[in-house]
Amino acid sequence: MIGATAEQIERLGALLQRLESVRERAYTDFMRNEYENAVLPTLEDVSFVCDVRPIFEDEVDLSSEGNRAVRHTRILGVTHRVLAVLTTEDPGGKRRRFTFQMGDRTVDELQSALERVRGQLDILKAKISVTHDSK
Repeated sequence: MIGATAEQIERLGALLQRLESVRERAYTDFMRNEYENAVLPTLEDVSFVCDVRPIFEDEVDLSSEGNRAVRHTRILGVTHRVLAVLTTEDPGGKRRRFTFQMGDRTVDELQSALERVRGQLDILKAKISVTHDSK
C-alpha cells in the first residue's frame, strides 16, 4: 500500500507514539505565538532618556530673515523632558521606531498605568494558572 514493511510501519508507529506527549505542547506553543503576534504590532523594545534643553530669549523663526536685531544667544534657563523610544514589529516582520517626549506629569501617569496593569496581569496570570491546574 505505502511501500513499507510491517516492521517499518510498527517502528514508525512507536516513534509517533513517543512524540505524542510533545505534539500537544508544540501545538500549544505554536498557537500561543500565533495569537500573541496576530493583528497588532508587538512592542519589542522600550528605552527612556532624560534630556535637558536650553531656553533662549526668543524663538528662532528661520522663515523671517528681517529680524536680525535679536541674536537668540541669551539663555534664560533650562528645561527637561523625558524621551521615550518604542520599537515595534508588525505581524509581517516590519520594525518601526517611535520617539516621544514627555513631561513630569506624563511620566507619573505612565508609571501609575504600568503599576495598575502589573497588578491586573498578576491577577490574570494567577487565575489562568488556577484554571489550567484544575483541569
